[in-house]
Amino acid sequence: MPSEHLSRRTALKAGLAAAGLAPLAHALPQQANSNPGPAATRKRVRQSACQWCYKDIPLDQLCVFAAENGMFGIDLLDPADYEVPRRHGLICTMGRAGGGTITDGLNRIENHAAIEQ
Repeated sequence: MPSEHLSRRTALKAGLAAAGLAPLAHALPQQANSNPGPAATRKRVRQSACQWCYKDIPLDQLCVFAAENGMFGIDLLDPADYEVPRRHGLICTMGRAGGGTITDGLNRIENHAAIEQ
């Protein structure tokens, strides 16, 4: 291989080209066992869905969708529903326990005594 002089300009161009292509490295073919699966199934991001945003979808169906898409759990469930996400490998990430609603809940000091009772 012939020895060539590498100029600063050539080195800079090569470095910038490599830096520009680095984000595309995940798209290159990989060996069979080097990637355990899509990021959603590895649960690296602990994403959840809030049930009341999807009130027209039955909780079981929402849990199936969440599990298939790598979510971690379902938010704002009533205690009677805590077991439903577990059947699908999820958790209840935040539960409701009778603290009222936004208009009459713990967010207003005047409601604290009534909620504690």
